[in-house]
Amino acid sequence: MHPEVRNRARIAFLGGLFIVAALFELAILRPFTSASIGPDAAAPVVHFLRITSGQHLEGFLGQTPKPLLTLVYGLIYSVFHDWRPIAWAAVAVFALCVVLGGVLGYRLASYAGGAFVAIGLLFSSVLLADLTLAYSVSWALLGWLVAGLAVTAKRPRYEIAGLALMLASLARLETLIVILAAAASLVLAEIMARRTHRPGPPRAAYLVLLGFLALPIMLVHDWLLTGDPFFWATISQLNSVGAPNIRGPVQVAVSLGLHFVHGAPILPLAALGAFVLVRRRLWPLVVGLLALGPGVALFLVYLGARSIFVSNRYLAAIDLSLLVTAGVGLSAVDLPAIRRLVRRFRPLESRRAVLLVVAGALTALALAPVGLLDSTTRRTISRQIQLHANEQRAMAAIRAELAHPSACLLAAGASGVPLRSAVIVPSHMRAQAVVDLGLPLTQVAKPGGITKLAGEPAPGQIVYHDRLDGEAASRYAIFEIDHPVVAGADRLVPLLSDPVHGAWVVLIESAICP
Repeated sequence: MHPEVRNRARIAFLGGLFIVAALFELAILRPFTSASIGPDAAAPVVHFLRITSGQHLEGFLGQTPKPLLTLVYGLIYSVFHDWRPIAWAAVAVFALCVVLGGVLGYRLASYAGGAFVAIGLLFSSVLLADLTLAYSVSWALLGWLVAGLAVTAKRPRYEIAGLALMLASLARLETLIVILAAAASLVLAEIMARRTHRPGPPRAAYLVLLGFLALPIMLVHDWLLTGDPFFWATISQLNSVGAPNIRGPVQVAVSLGLHFVHGAPILPLAALGAFVLVRRRLWPLVVGLLALGPGVALFLVYLGARSIFVSNRYLAAIDLSLLVTAGVGLSAVDLPAIRRLVRRFRPLESRRAVLLVVAGALTALALAPVGLLDSTTRRTISRQIQLHANEQRAMAAIRAELAHPSACLLAAGASGVPLRSAVIVPSHMRAQAVVDLGLPLTQVAKPGGITKLAGEPAPGQIVYHDRLDGEAASRYAIFEIDHPVVAGADRLVPLLSDPVHGAWVVLIESAICP
């Protein structure tokens, strides 16, 4: 095949893979009438709005600042005033990761490796769960893949790798472990070179350390946001104070072990891939994958030792590094039957390539964790889609009431009673509600166990209760009404009642109303 024709075919194939990956995720997530946006994706929009308006965050939001998402998601929302384009952007980044992952796998392990990595990413349970909420793993993965491609090029582009790692750090802090590992490996290589009188690493390799530029950016971002440049370094500790689900270092280590047992089928191939990378002396890639795998695992144990909450979402870097390493390991599998079958197609390169792609894809489906086969993942996706459809209608009902308060509340306001002290929304909806309602954080509260028995909420407040947010229905049964109800000195007036989908918006008025 002529080289130009071959290049066009490859570009067409990669373009088709991008489209297939994007359409696949759009069909699963269905971000068309509403978008599933988690609190870690909504908070960056709040951060962007506060920074651009020149004011500090007026209350505690709880999400770790991610400057890259602050810029990207904040700009997208400011242009469209709609959450759906944020979900579409996350899907596009995911599809690009599938393409670049396939390219990296092909570069390291030919057609079978490329197909293994691409299909593994396409059906990855960890990426699917992250993408369901438009979170940051795909954005960080994009930076990791770009860095991997940059350092494995025929002429390594370390400056591109450094800048890619910088951007990835602004999405996921664990990327800093990669940059620290790169710095340590360069220092070690220099020491060994001087002792053995051999050439050290090329001067250009130090450009990988451009990734450390993420640190001053984070400091400036958080100084503008809160007045505390080190807020990003303390937020996890603040969130963990009093949390009931804190695991110690031993528990975290056991959890990691159980996670690896669950993913045992891919481990032998990953071990083989690690051996291949070391044998081929692809040290930059070895350092990066070690940092994202064992390095992140050790860091999670360290967080457990500091009594900081460790979410299962933090395992994403480990799983993705195993997937890429296993794709490399596929190139070392040498079964006689497979070798004879491939040799039969050697004169027909295109058919041989197709055969290897199919083999790599089937291996990924057989060994890699497939998100859609996990019933928990499917239920989570379905719940998130409906939760945000409920949120859209709830915010419309609340905005209508805020714009045109009831006559009862107007009369109460005339007598000196505040018209509105707070809007109470489901825990995971607070950041999104702040943006949707245009209210300060101090006026939007989480339920926090509020019941009428505790004397809350009070007249002038609006309660949005949604069973899909995980709040116990029995504790909030008093708000699950379809007509006005008098409860003591208060009257509860439903603004939205949808028992089928489990969503209610209730206005609290005084029972003594003109």
